[in-house]
Amino acid sequence: CRRLPKPSARSKSGHIGVLGVRSLVESPELGEYIATASRGRGRASSFNASALVELVESGVFLSDPARAGAEVDAFLGAILAAQPEIDVFTLSSTHLPWLGDYFQRLFPGKTFVDPVRASVEALAPMTTSGTGRVVCAVTESPGNTVSAFRVMLAAMRIELEVVVRM
Repeated sequence: CRRLPKPSARSKSGHIGVLGVRSLVESPELGEYIATASRGRGRASSFNASALVELVESGVFLSDPARAGAEVDAFLGAILAAQPEIDVFTLSSTHLPWLGDYFQRLFPGKTFVDPVRASVEALAPMTTSGTGRVVCAVTESPGNTVSAFRVMLAAMRIELEVVVRM
């Protein structure tokens, strides 16, 4: 099993930021992991990025790029105003990588790591062949319908089998 490169290895300042939803960043497990992984290797800070999740779930990141950009800019700008030395951020939520283009465009001097993509890319050379299928399991609410989700997928030219879970 190969080891994945740690986000801290990409940091010149030694200070990384973990962006995630509230349940992640407030979890004792993440706090414990950060404390253990940071010993002697720099510093990590976690930030509740739950407010940005709605930009993805509602489709605003596609339908209203000006609003999405302004919200991403305000959110990360506030973090960097307080802690400008952070030069690497992990996008530690399934929603945040969808905002990756906004992060990169608005903060070009920073590095943004999608842990899932990094894991898949690290495994890719290890696989030579195989079969499989990708299935998208979704839930819906009155404000976030499956039909609206399918419209977003079509706008991004993504073809997925969508299974609705109740």
